[in-house]
Amino acid sequence: MEFSVFAQRLFAVIGAGASTHAFTRSIFEAILTDDGQAVLDGSSEESYKAYYNGNSGISRIARKVMPYIDRMEFEDYLDQFSDEASFNLCDSFADCCPGATSRDIAAKLSELFVSILKDAASSKPKRGKKEKGPSEDEPEIIEAEVVDDEEPSGAAKGPTINLIQNQTIIEHDESKTFNIENSTVTFNL
Repeated sequence: MEFSVFAQRLFAVIGAGASTHAFTRSIFEAILTDDGQAVLDGSSEESYKAYYNGNSGISRIARKVMPYIDRMEFEDYLDQFSDEASFNLCDSFADCCPGATSRDIAAKLSELFVSILKDAASSKPKRGKKEKGPSEDEPEIIEAEVVDDEEPSGAAKGPTINLIQNQTIIEHDESKTFNIENSTVTFNL
């Protein structure tokens, strides 16, 4: 299960009106020992929001928090909610925690969260371009020409601009990810 799906299902039941970034940070806090809490200070509100929405992977933060994970802390966090919330969590996670009851859902979700973090921490950064054509999940790249008049001359030998449609994440390099949504980007050529 992807972290964003996990977080969104939890939020629907125990979000209690929190913002998505605050809730996302809180579930990370809930699975860490006291010694690991400072690791979370390196991520911004926008990062936590991107984790929640699935616009950014959690590999980097997962690698940072792995030494400080305590699944019992997360169980205790979930156990603080009402019995009704536990029943609702059972319903929300029935596909990945079949047979879970209100008595053991906290333990099962704690195991699931640890599994998600382990998988993310062990994933390798994506490098290079894929050789196949775009699929439904991949953006279509369109080459554009700089136009001085109403119609392109076909003679533009200078820089080319690649427009990426329906893309919200642009990876600059291994260490930085930029999220761009509903923005206008101007290139001076």
